[in-house]
Amino acid sequence: MGYFKILSKIKVIVDSNILLQSARYGIDVKESIEEALTALCDICIPKAVVHELENKAKYGKPSERKAAKRALEAISKSEAVVIEHENLKNMKTDDIILTLALKEKYVLITNDRELRRKARRIGIPVGFLNIEEKRVIVEYFP
Repeated sequence: MGYFKILSKIKVIVDSNILLQSARYGIDVKESIEEALTALCDICIPKAVVHELENKAKYGKPSERKAAKRALEAISKSEAVVIEHENLKNMKTDDIILTLALKEKYVLITNDRELRRKARRIGIPVGFLNIEEKRVIVEYFP
């Protein structure tokens, strides 16, 4: 390869609250995550999260519907990868996210405190979106 080194991208998994809040506050999630991790990233979104957003776009409160529609538009226009996974009807979306993050070695970005706590406990790197500062903060990287 000579003088050039190919850098691998960090795989990051996000949940619906990150996508909703970034849509509400006009925050570029990918840019914020790459800045926090100081690396190029692949943003991965489980199909279950997309379904959550679709449900909020149809049945949520008016403010939720608007943010969910913007989040879905952002997903379709972005380079984000929607992860197909088994149709785990008996599993909650958070459990699907944790399973995928652990199995595929993703960094998890979420504002759900309980989900972050569970992730830290099983060794998954975790970050959150600071709305006031409009940036992602990585709080745990084992």
